[in-house]
Amino acid sequence: MTSITRFLVVIIIAIFTLVTFSAAIRGYKESMLQATTLFDQDLEALAATLSVMRHDSALVPVPNQSHFAFQVWQDEQLVSRTENTTQTAIAAFQGRFTEQNFSGKRWRVLAHHNPEKQQWILVAQSIADRFQVAEQLIIVSMQPLVISIPIIAILVLLLVKAGLRPLKNLSNLLDKKASDDFSQVDVGTTPVELNQVIKTLNSLLNRLGAAFNRERRFASDAAHELRTPLSVLKISLHNLEQALKEANLNLQQTQALEQGVERMGHVIEQILMLNRTNPETLQLRFKPVNLTAVLRQQVGDIYPRLAQKNQHVSVHGDEWKVIGDESALSILVFNLISNCNKYIPDNAEIRLSIMQTTDTVRLVVEDSGPGIAEPEREKVFQRFYRVGGDQHTSNTEGCGLGLAIVKQIADLHHAAITLNRSQTLGGLQVILDFPIPKEDAA
Repeated sequence: MTSITRFLVVIIIAIFTLVTFSAAIRGYKESMLQATTLFDQDLEALAATLSVMRHDSALVPVPNQSHFAFQVWQDEQLVSRTENTTQTAIAAFQGRFTEQNFSGKRWRVLAHHNPEKQQWILVAQSIADRFQVAEQLIIVSMQPLVISIPIIAILVLLLVKAGLRPLKNLSNLLDKKASDDFSQVDVGTTPVELNQVIKTLNSLLNRLGAAFNRERRFASDAAHELRTPLSVLKISLHNLEQALKEANLNLQQTQALEQGVERMGHVIEQILMLNRTNPETLQLRFKPVNLTAVLRQQVGDIYPRLAQKNQHVSVHGDEWKVIGDESALSILVFNLISNCNKYIPDNAEIRLSIMQTTDTVRLVVEDSGPGIAEPEREKVFQRFYRVGGDQHTSNTEGCGLGLAIVKQIADLHHAAITLNRSQTLGGLQVILDFPIPKEDAA
């Protein structure tokens, strides 16, 4: 992930370092030129001094490591020299600066002519020593600048962070917003550059909020509005059946019509349930819920339907709690038991188990029905998907929303859902792993 802070700090420090070292290189070159000029002036001064001196001794003792060397020639005769030079001329008598090699070093040599005394004075200085002195001076002058780079980096980091603080505040504000909060964003005083971003963001939130409310109202209102004509249709159908019975007429067509009405009613109820389990509606009602008690309550509510098909249901496990919305968890459990009731044959068995694993509270719902083939297990969580479509082997009417609602509620509670074949009963096994509440985990 790209960090604006890191990018700006790295770029600024890189540019500063590049400029610093470019200036250092240029300064080095300029300093060396100036140092060369100064050292040449020293050689000229030394040559001028030697030209006015009297030279009685042919050999002037100096340390072998001396930075300077000279020779004095009178009428092409060597009359005086330092011991770090040779008996021959160290440079040509041409009255200029040259570079020569002798005594194992490279030297800068000045040939100075004194016409009054008919003397040539050859003065030399070690080039290596020249560079060493010049480099030391440059390093000393540049050292504070180099040392200051880390300090400047810290200052740049602090300044960049301060400059980007309004952006960080905006990010924190958006992060704290609830998923159904489309209110205007207000971070107080902001830089001019951020004003347009906030204005565009608020405009986007307004459009999203309007679209979200329209969609939510449509699903809810449409389902509610359909209930009224559906109820009238049921009453009219009932009256029609009574009239046909009294007239001793065939009721076969009315039975098909009744099944269609019942299916439509089921679809409407499922759509309403899907709308009520919308994450934006339920997140604010999370609290500790006794999941075992929810299981028993839902078994009691659906028991008449189980008894109709002579299906046996059992609940196993101790009292366990999860963090969630009680009504949503009730819908989840109801849909799972209802699916078992609809899609397993008469006299079948349903087993509900609740237990605690290492890091989850596990709810297991399994039955002795036909189960779901492995290739279909991921598809059944899709809305309106049914195994076999309307030609389901159970011949039971459905709309394909039951497990989609279960998955939506499971995701809302951060629960992992898995479909397997039951090793105990042979049918479908649904495993839901809920996070353990913090107080229980402790």
